Amino acid sequence: MQYLSLENVTRSYGEKILFKNIQLSVNKGDKIALIAKNGSGKTTLLRVIAGEEGAEGENARIQFAKGIHISFLNQDPQFDPGASHGDDI
Repeated sequence: MQYLSLENVTRSYGEKILFKNIQLSVNKGDKIALIAKNGSGKTTLLRVIAGEEGAEGENARIQFAKGIHISFLNQDPQFDPGASHGDDI
């Protein structure tokens, strides 16, 4: 069963192309790792998949299998400075 499919997905910032025409599929049982140098687009790719950033490219397509829910935990989360921990414990 295919959970995720990316076709012709491109993303750039100004003149810098992070990735171009990516083709990717994630199937049941797959194990995936994104390994590359800092600044190469790993986080951006995950944000595009999660819908937090738009995909570029003619005919770019991102599809999820029915029932798949995507969440993204930001690597630099913003916390409410007025909130305290332990209030709900």
